[in-house]
Amino acid sequence: MEILWAISEARTPFFDKLFSFLTQFGESTLLMVIMAAVYWCLDKNRAYRIGFGFFAASLTVNALKITLRIPRPWVRDSAFMPVEGSKAASTGYSFPSGHTQAACSVYGSLSAGAKHKFLHIIYITLICAVSFSRLYLGVHTPADVACALAVGGLFLLATEAIFKKNPKDSLLSIGLAVFSLAGCIYGLILYYKGVIVLDYLKDLLTVSGSGCGFALCFYLERKYINFDERRGNTFFQLLKLAIGLGVTVLLKSSLKWLFGEFVLGNFIRYFVLLVWIMGGYPWVLRGVEGRRGNV
Repeated sequence: MEILWAISEARTPFFDKLFSFLTQFGESTLLMVIMAAVYWCLDKNRAYRIGFGFFAASLTVNALKITLRIPRPWVRDSAFMPVEGSKAASTGYSFPSGHTQAACSVYGSLSAGAKHKFLHIIYITLICAVSFSRLYLGVHTPADVACALAVGGLFLLATEAIFKKNPKDSLLSIGLAVFSLAGCIYGLILYYKGVIVLDYLKDLLTVSGSGCGFALCFYLERKYINFDERRGNTFFQLLKLAIGLGVTVLLKSSLKWLFGEFVLGNFIRYFVLLVWIMGGYPWVLRGVEGRRGNV
């Protein structure tokens, strides 16, 4: 807490706004948009690596959160105040930092696949900016951020090493699906035992459902769909991205209304969303490719 108090004394309105903006680069919504854009339009093989590393690390971080149940800084010290407005996106327990891990997983993987030095610099800068923003805003401690970087970095390295060995798609899918289901079951056990409330379970169910949907459609896309993400001119790529994201937003809103506060609602919602992103839309695009011929 001493470090957070020291940082808080250096706060200014300008830096409050700056780091409130920079922390959004670790938000799950933006990162999912980035992953979808890479998958649909740029490099689906890199998107596979991003997804495996991201979901495995996110499952680990969220499992640690509900296991250790370390409170946020302002709960640990009632005199400490985070930057105004920063609490809204700071759900769940404090340790480790979900934003930091997510940024490390996604931008770290993009950096690993980048061919130009300036892109490496940009991606590493984003990881550092998100990490420090969590401290500046007062929503995480240095231990939260350091552990998140370690988890994200560990799974990033493991994912890169595994894909270099070119394992069977079925083994990769089964491994992530089992890991995701194990996380879901563990969270439900704690919930029904009264150890955690539903609000603290939702993040884990979101990642578990997403991981299962990703694992299933990774296998299906590689074996049966095999769409060409780079096919088409710039206009077609932008149109493809806009339509895909538009349907995703509508689907997400509809599923939220449909399931409401149902315990497994987040698991089902995000499972369906990832099936659409990873399998449904690529299947549609594959059909369009067959009708259009060369664009």
